[in-house]
Amino acid sequence: MRALNNMKKQTQNSNSYFSEKMFEMKKIQISAILFCAILIPASLNAQGTVEGEQIDVVKPYQPVLSDAFKISDSPGRDTSVYTVPEMNYGIKSEKASTQYEAAIIKAVKIKDDNIVKLYRSYIKAGFGNYTTPYGEVYINSLRSKNYSAGTHIYHKSSTGTISDVGFPGYSDNRIKLFGTRFFDTSSIDADVNYNRDAFHYYGFKTADTLISKKITEQIINTLDGNFNWVSKNKDKDAIRYKFGVNAYGLQDSYLRQEGAFRFKADANKLLNDLRLGMDLDVDLATMKGTQFEGKSSLVRILPYLAYNEKDINLKGGVKVVSEGGNGSTVFHFYPFVDIDYKLVEDFIVVFGKLDGDVRPNRFRKLLEENRYYSPYSVALNTDNKLSFKAGFRGAFSNAISYSTHIEYKNSNNEYLYVSDTSRTPLNKFSIVYDDINELNIHGELTFRIKKKIRIQTDLDYHNYSPSLYARAYHKPMLELRLAGIYSIEDKINISLGIFHASGIYALDFADGGKERKLDGYVDVNLGLEYRYSKILSLFLNFNNLGASNYERWINYPDQRLNILGGVTYSF
Repeated sequence: MRALNNMKKQTQNSNSYFSEKMFEMKKIQISAILFCAILIPASLNAQGTVEGEQIDVVKPYQPVLSDAFKISDSPGRDTSVYTVPEMNYGIKSEKASTQYEAAIIKAVKIKDDNIVKLYRSYIKAGFGNYTTPYGEVYINSLRSKNYSAGTHIYHKSSTGTISDVGFPGYSDNRIKLFGTRFFDTSSIDADVNYNRDAFHYYGFKTADTLISKKITEQIINTLDGNFNWVSKNKDKDAIRYKFGVNAYGLQDSYLRQEGAFRFKADANKLLNDLRLGMDLDVDLATMKGTQFEGKSSLVRILPYLAYNEKDINLKGGVKVVSEGGNGSTVFHFYPFVDIDYKLVEDFIVVFGKLDGDVRPNRFRKLLEENRYYSPYSVALNTDNKLSFKAGFRGAFSNAISYSTHIEYKNSNNEYLYVSDTSRTPLNKFSIVYDDINELNIHGELTFRIKKKIRIQTDLDYHNYSPSLYARAYHKPMLELRLAGIYSIEDKINISLGIFHASGIYALDFADGGKERKLDGYVDVNLGLEYRYSKILSLFLNFNNLGASNYERWINYPDQRLNILGGVTYSF
């Protein structure tokens, strides 16, 4: 009941409050109405018509606003003390599972050069006029990153004749075994060779002398071997090295014997920008004949400094040569400078070399140059006191390259071939010595278009100034060589070789020791090959196409036109 009475009292109080408010609002409204009723009539009376009144305007009205003053106080706080709040937070990563599966993309194929199939064996055989059988066999291992090995067998002989001179038959035979082992930072290669060369001293007139071909026959047997170990380490701070050994033994039908052993080494290391190194060359030989016996030794030492940069390669040092023989030793000293400088990138490269050396004139070397050299003759070493070469090389384009240089040599005991007068029928060559200055101008040009065309030509002009003799006998003044090959659709190959020599003089002891100028000659050789398939082809070679009866060595005319044809087969 008490609660109900309280509610009633609250209701009554609220009603009285609202009644009082309503009464006050009514009084305000009545006052406003009375004020307006009094004001409006007064205003209407004031707006009466102005008659005859003049109003003078002194100046236009200019309203003026008073200046406002902005309160510039800004709220702030005390920043003298600031404490960085410590915040700890972390990111929790969760893998969102999806149902997407990527499609398999095929690998992009990069077109490589076609790997040419290799065949283990290759045979080339043919036959020609002058009764000339010919054959070569190559047997080689297949493609490998670790090693390469094989053998080469060669034979070519002739029993044909040449008018008015002795029997010129010959038989050249070679067998070679070779192999190379590849390592990560070096490689080793070795080979063993056996040569049996038979020929005849046919340089005499048959109308004046009758000698059986058995007497004029010479057979030379040579066995030699080579071993090389070369560093392939590309680390610029590593020691680079190269070692080589060569040894051979030779014996002929005239009981001439010669043996030699040679060791060569080069080691160098980069120190700052210079490469410090040393070349060592030890060359020992023994020789024996029916009338002589002897030994010789050459030891070369070349300490050097090399500087290699992008555009320049420079190597310099002093070469010391110890020459021993006949119980005595002589020391020689030669300056050594070798320089290459790219004047205009690869377009013009300037090069030069200053050198000197003692050149051993061994029986084997002279036979390779002139196989009619007498087995009774003994050769001395040549002292090449000074050799200077300078020139430039480069490329006009990817298809044309060139090289040219001038070389000057000053040599003591340079050998010259003359007829051997110690034994009849004067059909062999011995040597005489002279101090000779030589000037050589050399130029070569190479032109190539991919694998279709390749042409190379080079020219040498020699100017000799002997001290004792009038001429540098059997040394040509002018030599020109040209070699080219043209391939038609990898089916037909045409090869061309041209050799010219002129300005050759000789002493003809068969004619009283008179000096004679040999005729200059041009030897043209043409080769044709038809590739029936990748393993079978036919070839036809024309040698001395002009059929010239020239003499490279006095009284030794060469065979005229020689035609030789055959087949090649790979398997």
